Amino acid sequence: MQSTDPISTIVHSTYPSLKTHLGDTQSFRERAILAPTHNIVESVNDYVLGLIPGEERVYLSSDEISKEEGNVGARELYSSDVLNTFRCSGLPNHALRLKVGATVMLLRNIDQSSGLCNGTRLVVTNLGSRVIRATVISGSKTGLKVHIPRITLSP
Repeated sequence: MQSTDPISTIVHSTYPSLKTHLGDTQSFRERAILAPTHNIVESVNDYVLGLIPGEERVYLSSDEISKEEGNVGARELYSSDVLNTFRCSGLPNHALRLKVGATVMLLRNIDQSSGLCNGTRLVVTNLGSRVIRATVISGSKTGLKVHIPRITLSP
């Protein structure tokens, strides 16, 4: 029976045996789902994350405006509730939800010598409070085990 849910259809046509091959990085290395909007990306990510067994961990962004002199008015204007709704290309959303076994893609260059560049795909192997351990599954450093610390980013 074919699903009427377009997200489910896209995911299962791109990764036909997803539930039984979650640990098989080869299919994630060779295939990707491209989406035109952040909302669709979020829907696909939520759907796939729901298929992965295990406990989910949520990482929250820092949510305040720089305390530089010129930002005094902006700090009063933009509460943390407002800041948490912003979505910027190249930055993760306020709440980053992950599970061990999830495939992720870097949005920024972190360490080019280790292959941690924008677009690099990795599989999460451990979720710490301030560091994520993962294995690179794309690019010249495939198989490399890496640690990605919490990083302060701004648009």
